[in-house]
Amino acid sequence: MNLFQRFITSIYKFDEYNKLIKTSLSSSLGYYAAVSLIVIIISGISIFNVFSVIMDGVEEKIPEFTIENGQMSAEDKINTNLGGTVIILDTDEDDAQTLQDKAKDYMQGLFVSKNNIIINQKFTGRNDKFSFKDVVPGGCTKADLEEVFVVMRAVYKVMIVVFLVIFRCVFLLFVGCIAKLMSNIMRGGLSFGDSLKLGIYGSTLAVLLRCILMFFTPMGLPDIIYYCVIMVYIYLGINNCKKMMAV
Repeated sequence: MNLFQRFITSIYKFDEYNKLIKTSLSSSLGYYAAVSLIVIIISGISIFNVFSVIMDGVEEKIPEFTIENGQMSAEDKINTNLGGTVIILDTDEDDAQTLQDKAKDYMQGLFVSKNNIIINQKFTGRNDKFSFKDVVPGGCTKADLEEVFVVMRAVYKVMIVVFLVIFRCVFLLFVGCIAKLMSNIMRGGLSFGDSLKLGIYGSTLAVLLRCILMFFTPMGLPDIIYYCVIMVYIYLGINNCKKMMAV
């Protein structure tokens, strides 16, 4: 079967799942790689768009500023919330800790005062404080920061791709283990290689639904539904294989 035929079969032709299992492991991995490429492209675009919205919002709201001799001077103040990240800039304050105390309920934040900056992330327990005198001893302006943002966008794109590739590799082993465990429970008699192939094809619909929904929301299909769909397809695939073995 070619890639398109396997794609159609994996979605709704459960009575032919035994044919999918009979395809070679290398061919099945090729199918998985093709599906993963689509997932990486769509997921990467969706994730980066969210990041870009935040970055664009930050760039738009940053006033003209200058950092000289370890102190910042800015034309305006900032007090905003972008994607759950609170950003407060007030160069009338000497210590960023004072600004952070005003926003303790936020999960993460960026607090900038005249002399220092605090980057807070409650979910990791990080609360890093940096002095402008140590971080930018040579001074800095908004134009310099915009050049840094250009580099950050490029680096983030690479990081997204690397993360998604690693995730798809781990996911492959994960669904293979699920299929093997379910096969043992159902006495399906599938080897790990066959279970790996069953996991590949059984996850097709869930992956397709997640990719489609990512056009509307970055989260796509909720995890509980995502994995329930995969397990149902693996279950149906094992049932079909057992029936064919009994013939």
